[in-house]
Amino acid sequence: MFRLTTGAAMACALVLLTASAAVAQEKTVMVGGAAMYPSKDIIDNALISKDHTNAAFAALPAGTVDTLLKPENKALLTKILTYHVVPGKMDAKAKSLAIKDEKGGMADIAIADVYQSNGVIHVISSVAMPN
Repeated sequence: MFRLTTGAAMACALVLLTASAAVAQEKTVMVGGAAMYPSKDIIDNALISKDHTNAAFAALPAGTVDTLLKPENKALLTKILTYHVVPGKMDAKAKSLAIKDEKGGMADIAIADVYQSNGVIHVISSVAMPN
């Protein structure tokens, strides 16, 4: 049986408070109404940003999102989402950047250089589509 003494409990609470204070003092970038913390990874930050992709997906033709969310289209949705991931750490050096997808669609980089513990996010204005 594990017993936590009052002193140990207070020490644990102090560690948690110190870690919380450190996260609160980080230089963050707002994406989708939520702060992106450089000490967190991309998945943890994405989970706190509720609407970071709504505008881009809303711009797709009517019914596209509903079709992609069907179980039989899981492979296609996976292909589209992973098309947005590039290995490596690429910083945006220019002030105005755009990308062109394989279907000829264009997307502006709306927010560049959102640093995460495991990469860099560049928020784009539309959904990039693979062939």
